[in-house]
Amino acid sequence: MGNLIASMRDRIKNGGSNLRDVFYIAADSKRRIRFLQELDTGYELHFHSHFGRKINALCGTEYGHDCPYCGDQDPDMKDTVMYAWNIWDYDANAVRIFLYKATGISPVPALIDFYDEYSTITDRDYTIKKTGQRLNSAISVLPGEISKFRNKAKPYTKQQIIQILAKAYPFGEEDVVDEDEDDEPKKKNKKTEKKVKKKEPTIEEKLSELDLDDLRNIAIELGVPKKELKGLDEEEIVELLVGDNEEDELQEVYEEYVSNLNDEDDDDEE
Repeated sequence: MGNLIASMRDRIKNGGSNLRDVFYIAADSKRRIRFLQELDTGYELHFHSHFGRKINALCGTEYGHDCPYCGDQDPDMKDTVMYAWNIWDYDANAVRIFLYKATGISPVPALIDFYDEYSTITDRDYTIKKTGQRLNSAISVLPGEISKFRNKAKPYTKQQIIQILAKAYPFGEEDVVDEDEDDEPKKKNKKTEKKVKKKEPTIEEKLSELDLDDLRNIAIELGVPKKELKGLDEEEIVELLVGDNEEDELQEVYEEYVSNLNDEDDDDEE
Protein backbone atom coordinates (compact mmCIF):
# COMPACT_ATOMS: atom_id res chain seq x y z
CA MET A 1 0.00 0.00 0.00
CA GLY A 2 0.75 3.62 -0.42
CA ASN A 3 3.65 5.91 -0.50
CA LEU A 4 7.04 4.27 -0.15
CA ILE A 5 8.85 7.45 0.62
CA ALA A 6 6.57 8.19 3.54
CA SER A 7 7.67 4.86 5.03
CA MET A 8 11.27 5.87 5.79
CA ARG A 9 11.07 4.74 9.41
CA ASP A 10 9.97 1.28 8.33
CA ARG A 11 12.74 1.24 5.75
CA ILE A 12 15.35 2.03 8.34
CA LYS A 13 14.01 -0.78 10.52
CA ASN A 14 13.81 -3.34 7.71
CA GLY A 15 16.72 -2.28 5.53
CA GLY A 16 19.30 -1.78 8.25
CA SER A 17 22.71 -0.46 7.28
CA ASN A 18 21.98 -0.78 3.56
CA LEU A 19 19.79 2.33 3.82
CA ARG A 20 22.83 4.45 4.54
CA ASP A 21 23.28 4.80 0.79
CA VAL A 22 19.73 6.08 0.24
CA PHE A 23 19.20 9.82 0.69
CA TYR A 24 16.98 10.62 3.66
CA ILE A 25 15.83 13.91 5.09
CA ALA A 26 14.30 14.13 8.54
CA ALA A 27 11.24 16.20 9.42
CA ASP A 28 11.82 19.95 9.83
CA SER A 29 15.33 19.86 8.40
CA LYS A 30 17.21 20.63 5.19
CA ARG A 31 20.13 19.13 3.29
CA ARG A 32 22.32 20.49 0.51
CA ILE A 33 22.98 18.19 -2.42
CA ARG A 34 24.53 18.17 -5.90
CA PHE A 35 23.14 15.98 -8.67
CA LEU A 36 25.82 13.88 -10.31
CA GLN A 37 23.69 13.05 -13.34
CA GLU A 38 21.05 14.77 -15.40
CA LEU A 39 17.38 14.39 -14.66
CA ASP A 40 16.72 12.48 -17.88
CA THR A 41 19.47 9.93 -17.15
CA GLY A 42 17.96 8.68 -13.89
CA TYR A 43 16.74 5.12 -13.43
CA GLU A 44 13.15 3.91 -13.42
CA LEU A 45 12.67 1.09 -10.90
CA HIS A 46 9.68 -0.99 -9.86
CA PHE A 47 8.71 -1.74 -6.26
CA HIS A 48 5.99 -3.73 -4.49
CA SER A 49 4.36 -2.78 -1.20
CA HIS A 50 1.64 -4.09 1.06
CA PHE A 51 0.83 -2.29 4.30
CA GLY A 52 -0.82 -5.14 6.19
CA ARG A 53 1.82 -7.70 5.22
CA LYS A 54 4.66 -5.22 5.88
CA ILE A 55 6.07 -5.62 2.38
CA ASN A 56 8.23 -2.87 0.89
CA ALA A 57 10.48 -4.49 -1.71
CA LEU A 58 12.33 -3.84 -4.92
CA CYS A 59 10.79 -6.00 -7.65
CA GLY A 60 12.86 -9.14 -8.16
CA THR A 61 12.79 -8.72 -11.94
CA GLU A 62 15.03 -5.65 -11.53
CA TYR A 63 17.91 -7.92 -10.56
CA GLY A 64 17.06 -11.12 -12.40
CA HIS A 65 15.29 -12.83 -9.52
CA ASP A 66 11.96 -14.64 -9.53
CA CYS A 67 9.67 -12.09 -7.88
CA PRO A 68 7.11 -13.50 -5.40
CA TYR A 69 4.93 -10.40 -5.75
CA CYS A 70 4.51 -9.90 -9.51
CA GLY A 71 1.77 -12.50 -9.70
CA ASP A 72 0.32 -11.82 -6.27
CA GLN A 73 -3.49 -11.57 -6.50
CA ASP A 74 -3.89 -9.72 -3.20
CA PRO A 75 -5.92 -6.59 -4.08
CA ASP A 76 -3.96 -4.57 -1.51
CA MET A 77 -0.61 -5.32 -3.15
CA LYS A 78 0.67 -2.08 -4.71
CA ASP A 79 3.05 -1.82 -7.67
CA THR A 80 4.98 1.44 -7.65
CA VAL A 81 7.42 3.13 -10.01
CA MET A 82 10.25 5.07 -8.36
CA TYR A 83 13.11 7.06 -9.85
CA ALA A 84 16.72 7.08 -8.72
CA TRP A 85 19.65 9.45 -9.29
CA ASN A 86 23.17 9.76 -7.96
CA ILE A 87 23.72 12.80 -5.76
CA TRP A 88 26.45 14.18 -3.54
CA ASP A 89 25.11 14.69 0.00
CA TYR A 90 27.20 17.45 1.61
CA ASP A 91 26.02 16.60 5.12
CA ALA A 92 26.94 12.94 4.75
CA ASN A 93 30.04 13.83 2.68
CA ALA A 94 29.22 10.88 0.44
CA VAL A 95 27.41 9.76 -2.70
CA ARG A 96 23.78 8.91 -1.99
CA ILE A 97 20.87 7.52 -4.02
CA PHE A 98 18.13 10.11 -4.47
CA LEU A 99 15.03 7.86 -4.60
CA TYR A 100 11.53 9.25 -5.03
CA LYS A 101 8.19 8.68 -6.70
CA ALA A 102 7.03 11.18 -9.32
CA THR A 103 4.13 12.57 -7.26
CA GLY A 104 3.00 16.04 -6.34
CA ILE A 105 4.31 15.69 -2.78
CA SER A 106 7.82 14.62 -3.82
CA PRO A 107 10.73 16.82 -4.99
CA VAL A 108 10.42 15.49 -8.56
CA PRO A 109 7.94 18.07 -9.98
CA ALA A 110 10.16 20.95 -8.80
CA LEU A 111 13.23 19.30 -10.33
CA ILE A 112 11.40 18.93 -13.64
CA ASP A 113 10.60 22.66 -13.54
CA PHE A 114 14.25 23.52 -12.85
CA TYR A 115 15.40 21.21 -15.64
CA ASP A 116 12.98 22.90 -18.04
CA GLU A 117 14.27 26.31 -16.88
CA TYR A 118 18.02 25.64 -16.86
CA SER A 119 18.27 22.63 -19.26
CA THR A 120 20.37 20.95 -16.55
CA ILE A 121 20.28 20.10 -12.86
CA THR A 122 24.02 19.46 -12.44
CA ASP A 123 25.31 23.05 -12.64
CA ARG A 124 24.43 24.07 -9.09
CA ASP A 125 23.66 22.80 -5.59
CA TYR A 126 20.10 22.31 -4.40
CA THR A 127 18.77 22.52 -0.86
CA ILE A 128 16.07 19.98 -0.07
CA LYS A 129 13.89 21.19 2.79
CA LYS A 130 11.24 19.17 4.62
CA THR A 131 8.69 20.69 6.96
CA GLY A 132 6.19 18.75 9.06
CA GLN A 133 5.95 15.03 9.67
CA ARG A 134 4.66 12.04 7.75
CA LEU A 135 1.63 12.77 5.56
CA ASN A 136 1.43 16.33 6.87
CA SER A 137 4.92 17.04 5.55
CA ALA A 138 5.94 19.16 2.57
CA ILE A 139 9.19 19.04 0.61
CA SER A 140 10.61 22.08 -1.15
CA VAL A 141 13.59 22.36 -3.50
CA LEU A 142 15.70 25.52 -3.44
CA PRO A 143 18.26 26.03 -6.25
CA GLY A 144 21.61 27.67 -5.51
CA GLU A 145 23.78 29.78 -7.76
CA ILE A 146 25.70 28.23 -10.65
CA SER A 147 28.95 26.82 -9.27
CA LYS A 148 31.63 24.33 -10.23
CA PHE A 149 31.53 21.02 -8.40
CA ARG A 150 35.11 20.25 -7.34
CA ASN A 151 34.60 16.99 -5.50
CA LYS A 152 35.80 13.87 -7.36
CA ALA A 153 32.75 11.85 -6.34
CA LYS A 154 32.26 8.58 -8.18
CA PRO A 155 28.59 7.87 -8.96
CA TYR A 156 27.14 4.40 -8.61
CA THR A 157 26.40 2.47 -11.77
CA LYS A 158 22.82 1.38 -12.37
CA GLN A 159 23.77 -2.18 -11.41
CA GLN A 160 25.33 -0.99 -8.14
CA ILE A 161 22.20 1.05 -7.34
CA ILE A 162 20.01 -1.99 -7.94
CA GLN A 163 22.22 -4.14 -5.71
CA ILE A 164 22.03 -1.56 -2.91
CA LEU A 165 18.25 -1.19 -3.19
CA ALA A 166 17.72 -4.96 -3.34
CA LYS A 167 19.40 -5.23 0.08
CA ALA A 168 17.72 -2.11 1.48
CA TYR A 169 14.25 -3.18 0.31
CA PRO A 170 14.30 -6.99 0.42
CA PHE A 171 11.50 -9.53 0.08
CA GLY A 172 9.63 -10.35 3.27
CA GLU A 173 11.17 -13.25 5.19
CA GLU A 174 8.15 -15.46 4.57
CA ASP A 175 8.43 -14.83 0.82
CA VAL A 176 12.06 -15.90 0.41
CA VAL A 177 12.33 -19.33 -1.17
CA ASP A 178 15.21 -21.44 0.15
CA GLU A 179 16.45 -23.30 -2.93
CA ASP A 180 18.31 -25.80 -0.74
CA GLU A 181 15.15 -26.76 1.08
CA ASP A 182 13.75 -30.23 0.34
CA ASP A 183 10.70 -30.41 -1.89
CA GLU A 184 9.08 -32.69 0.67
CA PRO A 185 7.09 -30.62 3.19
CA LYS A 186 8.31 -31.05 6.72
CA LYS A 187 6.04 -32.88 9.15
CA LYS A 188 4.54 -30.55 11.68
CA ASN A 189 4.55 -31.28 15.35
CA LYS A 190 0.87 -31.43 16.35
CA LYS A 191 1.65 -30.75 20.01
CA THR A 192 3.51 -27.62 19.03
CA GLU A 193 0.69 -26.54 16.75
CA LYS A 194 -1.82 -26.76 19.59
CA LYS A 195 0.29 -24.44 21.71
CA VAL A 196 0.36 -21.73 19.06
CA LYS A 197 -2.22 -19.11 19.87
CA LYS A 198 -3.71 -16.79 17.33
CA LYS A 199 -2.17 -13.35 17.67
CA GLU A 200 -4.42 -10.42 18.39
CA PRO A 201 -4.43 -8.11 15.34
CA THR A 202 -2.64 -4.81 15.85
CA ILE A 203 -4.54 -1.56 15.55
CA GLU A 204 -2.83 -1.04 12.18
CA GLU A 205 -4.15 -4.37 10.94
CA LYS A 206 -7.64 -3.61 12.23
CA LEU A 207 -7.69 -0.23 10.51
CA SER A 208 -6.40 -1.71 7.27
CA GLU A 209 -9.54 -3.87 7.12
CA LEU A 210 -11.79 -0.79 6.95
CA ASP A 211 -12.84 0.87 3.72
CA LEU A 212 -11.91 4.39 2.69
CA ASP A 213 -15.07 6.09 3.99
CA ASP A 214 -14.75 4.49 7.42
CA LEU A 215 -11.09 5.50 7.69
CA ARG A 216 -11.94 9.06 6.75
CA ASN A 217 -14.69 9.16 9.40
CA ILE A 218 -12.30 7.90 12.08
CA ALA A 219 -9.68 10.45 11.02
CA ILE A 220 -12.22 13.28 11.25
CA GLU A 221 -13.30 11.95 14.66
CA LEU A 222 -9.67 12.33 15.77
CA GLY A 223 -9.53 15.92 14.56
CA VAL A 224 -7.90 15.57 11.14
CA PRO A 225 -9.17 18.36 8.83
CA LYS A 226 -11.12 17.11 5.82
CA LYS A 227 -8.83 18.97 3.42
CA GLU A 228 -5.83 16.97 4.66
CA LEU A 229 -7.63 13.74 3.78
CA LYS A 230 -8.38 14.77 0.22
CA GLY A 231 -6.66 12.48 -2.26
CA LEU A 232 -5.29 10.06 0.36
CA ASP A 233 -5.83 6.34 -0.11
CA GLU A 234 -6.51 3.75 2.59
CA GLU A 235 -2.86 3.06 3.40
CA GLU A 236 -1.96 6.71 3.65
CA ILE A 237 -4.82 7.42 6.05
CA VAL A 238 -3.89 4.40 8.19
CA GLU A 239 -0.29 5.61 8.24
CA LEU A 240 -1.45 9.09 9.24
CA LEU A 241 -3.64 7.75 12.05
CA VAL A 242 -1.00 5.42 13.46
CA GLY A 243 1.77 7.99 13.21
CA ASP A 244 -0.06 10.90 14.81
CA ASN A 245 -2.08 9.26 17.59
CA GLU A 246 -1.46 7.31 20.76
CA GLU A 247 -2.31 3.63 20.37
CA ASP A 248 -4.76 3.61 23.31
CA GLU A 249 -6.65 6.62 21.99
CA LEU A 250 -6.74 5.21 18.47
CA GLN A 251 -7.94 1.85 19.74
CA GLU A 252 -10.71 3.50 21.76
CA VAL A 253 -11.99 5.57 18.83
CA TYR A 254 -11.79 2.54 16.53
CA GLU A 255 -13.79 0.32 18.92
CA GLU A 256 -16.42 2.99 19.46
CA TYR A 257 -16.76 3.56 15.72
CA VAL A 258 -17.04 -0.15 14.92
CA SER A 259 -19.52 -0.59 17.75
CA ASN A 260 -21.71 2.19 16.31
CA LEU A 261 -21.49 0.54 12.88
CA ASN A 262 -22.67 -2.74 14.35
CA ASP A 263 -25.54 -0.98 16.12
CA GLU A 264 -26.60 0.61 12.82
CA ASP A 265 -26.50 -2.80 11.12
CA ASP A 266 -28.70 -4.26 13.86
CA ASP A 267 -31.21 -1.41 13.47
CA ASP A 268 -31.33 -1.98 9.70
CA GLU A 269 -32.06 -5.67 10.23
CA GLU A 270 -34.96 -4.85 12.53
